[in-house]
Amino acid sequence: MQLNKGTGGKISSSAKVEEIFRQYRMSPFAEWVGIKIDRLAESYCRLSLLLDDKCKNYTEGIHGGVLATIADTCMGGAVRSLGLQAVTAELTVNYLGKPSVGDELTAEGWIVHRGSTIILTECIIKSGNDKNICSGRGIFVSRMLPAGGRDIISSK
Repeated sequence: MQLNKGTGGKISSSAKVEEIFRQYRMSPFAEWVGIKIDRLAESYCRLSLLLDDKCKNYTEGIHGGVLATIADTCMGGAVRSLGLQAVTAELTVNYLGKPSVGDELTAEGWIVHRGSTIILTECIIKSGNDKNICSGRGIFVSRMLPAGGRDIISSK
């Protein structure tokens, strides 16, 4: 996996960053999971999560869905940093290590390629001791919104 992250990118405008932070804070799911945004820059997002008992599966290990959620949320944050509305079309997660309750995970996500509607992203999730726990790749589809802001992709 290529690690050419957008960390050196220009910080997004303060108003845009505040709006994205507000949106994440309003997400009941992200709040319930405990995901926190640590840094947002153009095409880049860094999140963290302290693993607790609610993250465990029936074998007492950390549920893989927790890691997939962090990866998806982080890569989605990189997309949102550009002010784009997008949905996840494909998510690939590679489990590389075994985190434990009490570990603080840090996820870094960045945009690899941006087309007119398709956006390719990657991420890496590390434990507090800098051990790679998970890597991911996501394909997002940009959702076009009309000037009024109403979604033109209707649900039936």
